[in-house]
Amino acid sequence: MEEKRLFLVDGNSLLYRSYYAIRHLTTSQGFPTNAIFGFISTLRKLIDRERPDYLGVVFDVKGPTVRHEAFKDYKAHRKPMPDDLVVQVPVLKEVLGALRIPTAEYPGYEADDVLATLAREAEEKKVRAVIVTTDKDLLQVVDASTVVYNPAKEMTIDEAGVREVFGVAADRVIDVLALWGDPTDNVPGVPGIGEKTAKALIQEFGSLDNLLANLDKVRNPRIREKIAQNRDLLDLSRRLVTLTRDLDVGLDLAAFALKEPDEKEILRLFQRLEFTTLLGAFVKKPRPEKRTY
Repeated sequence: MEEKRLFLVDGNSLLYRSYYAIRHLTTSQGFPTNAIFGFISTLRKLIDRERPDYLGVVFDVKGPTVRHEAFKDYKAHRKPMPDDLVVQVPVLKEVLGALRIPTAEYPGYEADDVLATLAREAEEKKVRAVIVTTDKDLLQVVDASTVVYNPAKEMTIDEAGVREVFGVAADRVIDVLALWGDPTDNVPGVPGIGEKTAKALIQEFGSLDNLLANLDKVRNPRIREKIAQNRDLLDLSRRLVTLTRDLDVGLDLAAFALKEPDEKEILRLFQRLEFTTLLGAFVKKPRPEKRTY
């Protein structure tokens, strides 16, 4: 019997990717629709090609998270969401509702934590999880039952793929990120240690804990000193990049089962958004009446 698959879409990742990939798309009334159009187009392609058994979209929530509590400057350099994207979010969620694609979010935590938790719960239910994202942080949850699908590269990354892309096993991605940091999220890492050095150190020592236990064996004195002087930053960074996998989410597979869209509501929304090219993908053409003469 073929293994059933749950596709979990990183909503914010796909939202921003769609927004920047398609520019200056608006309705005749001037309402911006580029992010919504790109998002739904990607979902359509995914559904048509992959035929998932289950599908859901996970979004970040507004407000601070547990990571902001741990480090007040977490994501401090992030620019606020553009105004013409802000107005599209509630409409996108309305469209997803009409498509009968469930959405999820969890107060105080990021979408990545929810995705990681749902993937773990899928494994417990003997369902294969496919996380749809371009976020490298989620490579840490790849295992025998979970893969990452990168929609930008149209590439599925399994355990072997993580080694190829990241240079280490999936369970060591956290160690690399802790050393390297992440300027996008303002995760400090160890100052002066970049991607290449971080990967090389974990490849050589096998893990961050083993590296710290054998710091005297680091051949480069400059690197050795930087790590020794920044242990607090390193510990903080490791906490920030580690995804939570035990949230009280409760995966209801029946709710995530792929369903036929609400055609009447989709017709109304797509006409309002002027998505004429997408109508045929989600709304079946009425059959002509049978002639009796």
